Amino acid sequence: MKLKSLYDVILKIFGLFFLKDIIDTIPLLFSSVLGYIEGNNHDSGGLIVLILISTLLYGYITYLFVFKTNDILKKLKLDSGLNHNNTILEDEAENEQLSFDVPTSLVLTISFFVIAGVILLDQIPTVFRQLFLFYKEAKLSVKSDYSLIIFSVVKIVLALLLIGERKAIINFIENRQQKNVETENE
Repeated sequence: MKLKSLYDVILKIFGLFFLKDIIDTIPLLFSSVLGYIEGNNHDSGGLIVLILISTLLYGYITYLFVFKTNDILKKLKLDSGLNHNNTILEDEAENEQLSFDVPTSLVLTISFFVIAGVILLDQIPTVFRQLFLFYKEAKLSVKSDYSLIIFSVVKIVLALLLIGERKAIINFIENRQQKNVETENE
């Protein structure tokens, strides 16, 4: 594995963690919009805009980290190495071989399992906690909010889909990366 490939994989993993944060932010955006529409919270207009802007920013950063890693490597000058005199040598990072050979798809597969595992470990207890609260509120004849249960179940389904469809997602990422490299070389 080349040093540049290792940097590429590390940046893609960061992008996947940003994607996990986006998945965590979407329920907050929906609940704020629903609260604003229902008129329960008149102060949430600014909150909705702030959440929307941060979600779009995270989406852009995720796009850059997953699909435009070459641009980031060039911007951070990670595509060039340093020699013993601390002077920059062009293309050294591209040619330098690391002593281990791990396919990019394996690293991405492991990162998908880790991210999906983190989501599942976070959301499974949340679903049970929300179901318990929903049951208690229903017993007390209080108007219950089931939206948090739905969002937790959706996150669990997304995590399971991330595990189940990881090969298709990895193929999509690698194909997209290959197209970006080909357009750069032209």
